[in-house]
Amino acid sequence: MRQPSLALRRFEKYDLVSIALGLHAMAILLAEGASEPALIAVLVLAMLISRLILGYLANKLSRRHPLLLIRGIVTLLLTGAVMVADGGTESRFFLWLVLVLAWQAVISPLADFRILAAVAAAVYIVVAFASPGNIDGTAIARFGLLAAFMIVLSTGRVLLEGYEARIRRLEHTVEAVLSISEMGIVVYDSDRQTPLFTNDAGISMGLASHDGMARLIPDGSTVHHKIDTLASLVEGAGWLPYEPRLFRVIGDPNRILRIGLHALRLEDAEPVVLVYGEVVEQRTTSPR
Repeated sequence: MRQPSLALRRFEKYDLVSIALGLHAMAILLAEGASEPALIAVLVLAMLISRLILGYLANKLSRRHPLLLIRGIVTLLLTGAVMVADGGTESRFFLWLVLVLAWQAVISPLADFRILAAVAAAVYIVVAFASPGNIDGTAIARFGLLAAFMIVLSTGRVLLEGYEARIRRLEHTVEAVLSISEMGIVVYDSDRQTPLFTNDAGISMGLASHDGMARLIPDGSTVHHKIDTLASLVEGAGWLPYEPRLFRVIGDPNRILRIGLHALRLEDAEPVVLVYGEVVEQRTTSPR
């Protein structure tokens, strides 16, 4: 089966948004440009602690989306409080609404993002009314910009999820076809050791792991001199197709496999290595 990407998990684990918000707040407070530095420092600290705790719990629990949604809502509410403390809608902390929404559009389900967008809009409106003299042309223009940004993000997510749905349908179709195939098929990542896809036949032939391929040697070879195992061939495969040839398992010379491999360059993606094979026959006697 296809392995999930680790990139998003790393981003979620280290919570780059908290780092960015913390550094931005520190820069403003050190520059002595905030209206209420002590209050803002307390609110920012509360925000970072809440994000840390909720993010930790989300990584530990299986049902993560509710906690990530709560973390986003808490962050937006505290951002609104920071904006009020800093003067209202013209606060430099207004950019935090944009940054948080942009990040949530990446990690959140579409339904959750729409909830967060509504919360962000409500927070901005409350900030505008809570700060005397803030409801002017500039405040309205900023709200329009924020609304347009949310619409663009939401539209982008709709288009992306539609594309991903078509890709998943294609993947499931291909997996269903290959799962019933008698030919073993394994697709390795660009490191040539991590399987991205394999079927049951590939697993039974030993093609789905580096250790399994290390036990496959060209038929007719002996283990008494240096030989190329299938694992070493996969690691050193060039861009030309490796024509199928006969292999046998070390310690089981009677089982003969015909195996080929092909390193594939992909447009706008890391290359992969396709390894495929089939059982030729079971010998009754060992080769002389």
